[in-house]
Amino acid sequence: MKKFVTVLGATGTVGSKTLEIIRENREKFEIVGISAHSNVSLLVKFTIEFLPKYIVLSNLLLLPELEKQVSHLNVEILQGEEGLSFLASKKN
Repeated sequence: MKKFVTVLGATGTVGSKTLEIIRENREKFEIVGISAHSNVSLLVKFTIEFLPKYIVLSNLLLLPELEKQVSHLNVEILQGEEGLSFLASKKN
């Protein structure tokens, strides 16, 4: 049975290392959500690779760019502190 994981700060050092471990153990983990502050290109890359249900960008000024780049994917875009709080409290 897979464990469901949310990775906050996925584009940072700890987040990237976490994704590396998950990448090597896909049979054990499924990513439900990923967040980033402002690195849209890396967040898009991770979204395409892991296909999470939710993604969060905390820098609201970059939100239109993110929306444009993932519009073809089945992912819910959350934003700002509210989005981060939602992901952090998500039980599954």
